[in-house]
Amino acid sequence: MKRRLGPAIILLIALGFLAFAVLVFQSDRQVRTRFATARWVAPAQVFAAPMELYRGAPLSAGDVEVALNRLGYRQVASPPRHAGEYARSGQKLEIWRRAFRYAGENVAEQGLLLTHAGSTLSTLQESSGGALVLAQLEPERIGSLYPAEGEDREMLQLADWPETLRRGLIAVEDQRFAHHFGLDPQGLLRAAVKNIAAGRVVEGGSTLTQQLVKNLFLTNERSLARKGREAVMALLLEWHFDKSAILEAYGNEVYLGQEGNRAIHGFGLGSRFWFGKPLEELTVSELALLVGMVKGPSAYNPLRHPEAAKRRRNLVLRLWYDAGLISSAQLAGGEQAALGVARGSERRKSTTAFLDLIRRELRRDFPAEALTHNGLRIDTHLDSRLQSLAEQSVRKMIPQLEARGGKGLQAALVATSTADGRIKAIVGSSNPGSGGFNRALDARRQIGSLVKPAVYYTALAQPDKYTLVTPLTDMPFGLEMPNGDVWEPENFDHEAHGTVPLYLALANSYNLSTARLAIDLGIPSVVRTLRDLGVDGAIPAVPSLALGTLELTPFEVASIYNTLAAGGYPSRLRAIAAVSTADGVELLRDELKLQRGLDPRVTHLLHWAMVQILREGTARGSSRYLSPERQLAGKTGTSDGQRDSWFAGYGSTLQATVWVGQDDNKTMRLTGATGAMPIWADFMEAANAPSVELRPPRGVVMQDIDTESNLPGDEGCRTLRAIPFVEDSVPDELAPCARRKGRSWFRNFF
Repeated sequence: MKRRLGPAIILLIALGFLAFAVLVFQSDRQVRTRFATARWVAPAQVFAAPMELYRGAPLSAGDVEVALNRLGYRQVASPPRHAGEYARSGQKLEIWRRAFRYAGENVAEQGLLLTHAGSTLSTLQESSGGALVLAQLEPERIGSLYPAEGEDREMLQLADWPETLRRGLIAVEDQRFAHHFGLDPQGLLRAAVKNIAAGRVVEGGSTLTQQLVKNLFLTNERSLARKGREAVMALLLEWHFDKSAILEAYGNEVYLGQEGNRAIHGFGLGSRFWFGKPLEELTVSELALLVGMVKGPSAYNPLRHPEAAKRRRNLVLRLWYDAGLISSAQLAGGEQAALGVARGSERRKSTTAFLDLIRRELRRDFPAEALTHNGLRIDTHLDSRLQSLAEQSVRKMIPQLEARGGKGLQAALVATSTADGRIKAIVGSSNPGSGGFNRALDARRQIGSLVKPAVYYTALAQPDKYTLVTPLTDMPFGLEMPNGDVWEPENFDHEAHGTVPLYLALANSYNLSTARLAIDLGIPSVVRTLRDLGVDGAIPAVPSLALGTLELTPFEVASIYNTLAAGGYPSRLRAIAAVSTADGVELLRDELKLQRGLDPRVTHLLHWAMVQILREGTARGSSRYLSPERQLAGKTGTSDGQRDSWFAGYGSTLQATVWVGQDDNKTMRLTGATGAMPIWADFMEAANAPSVELRPPRGVVMQDIDTESNLPGDEGCRTLRAIPFVEDSVPDELAPCARRKGRSWFRNFF
């Protein structure tokens, strides 16, 4: 029997040793290969553009204060002396601006003095009193491109940790961290004694290294096999990597809460998520709350369980005091302090549609893995203030529109910088931030009368034939199509208006006169203009194109109207300013590439005509929302059957396109003027959009026109209107009321 058992026992020992060796080998390979990268597996961080401060900026003191609060600045009573602080006295703000990096540029912290006059920044100085031409607030972090498993984190190096956090975490989670080798027999024995005495598990014996191993490599399964593997991997982790690397990885991996499908990992993101400010600015009590949550983010959630969170925080403070990490004054102050967390519903940034666009732009240049695991920094052109205002306008106006136009309305808004096509705000639904279908980018709908400026530009580009006062016929007609059908357009009001000057036909969006004009010009000519305006997709070269059967997304429409607002210079709409690695190496930078533009003389005539749309045309109702001194240009659009309500328009620096409709494409009781226009006007007014510039460019003259005859007039006429003309295109014939006979006379502005 002994002779038989001996070899069997040896074989079992050998097999056990082999199995253990395989376990060690596999674990060692996993630890060495994964840990070196796992410490830096991080989603791309996306940042908005810095708020620009300059004399004359359309910003009130309240606008700047809102921005400071979003960035987590602390208001102080005395002049600020530390980064992240500000003081306000009426229309004056004193700010100690944090240092920041944007688009590859490092900007030092700086003291700023701002004085406002109503909705305008009137003076800008350094704290020392020296005048400044331009200053910026640091860019707001607006989101992350985290992987499908939903882990979001902001990577920090150990050197970026406050000393209280570094020492305090060890004091609470693993007091012998500096002395053990991954396992702590002394800690295990102490925990076992306490658990036996209590008759239940009251203390765990896992080291900080074991916790990290479980979080990085293993599941939450409770079994001896899993615990054994955890122990082996903890020993191997300590063998290959030093304590600083392990502690740093732990701080970036620790789970600190949940927001929907987004898991909050690491102290860096935890600080911004719960307190809205960077880790280095947290108070002792705030740091204690974060460290206390490590034990159980759900049980100690400060929003759902504030009393439990406070008890846990105070326990951590007491442990820190006993360890000599904080003073008695800090202990007393920390225990009395409020939790100080932001309200959960207000922390979420409703930039879902914008982040969707960012992903699409980046996929052209980067693999998907790089966006979710390499910790890239994405600097964008998003204006946080305009984004917030756009969301507010949609949320505010949609319920009012549903009361008039039917339930289930959806909306999209795209705002751009007219000078360069930089995207400033995007809203993709009537409930911004809800995710799902992004209507701003993907809702392809008939654009209705938004196409008409292309028709009128095509005409005005022939100044020897057409001017703003050229008479157009607005009478019914029929056009036989190749298939034998007869196309018979109608005006929206089902009325004919006889002979009308060209600018009033556009201002009132008359279909009959527009359709006649397009046919006279030739539909292919209108198609060429749309191409020049930036339309890339298929364009149906049929007569109904002139009345808006073309289907485009709000994003594509915004591109057209940004070209018009820019004086005819098309530029690709762009969201990304720069992409860089976590180490600051620049990988991509936005470069403005201006293309050959439309004729600036003709574009100016169109600007003037589109201003009249808001003054006396289909969008005259905008006066309910806009300040009298705000002069903007725009165009209403209503698709066939009132299935789509559009408005697109601009001032001198800001363009916005709004669409309202139903996802099932059903008829609404809304037009462009009663649906999309109120949202657009509310947004532009809240944004304090500067008025459109109507200073004529070279080659354009202003002429007084008698509005009764639409011919050049003078002081002998009852009603005169100054109207722009391409030079040498002013009618030679004078109005019957004109006192001066002979050659017409001009008033030129250059």
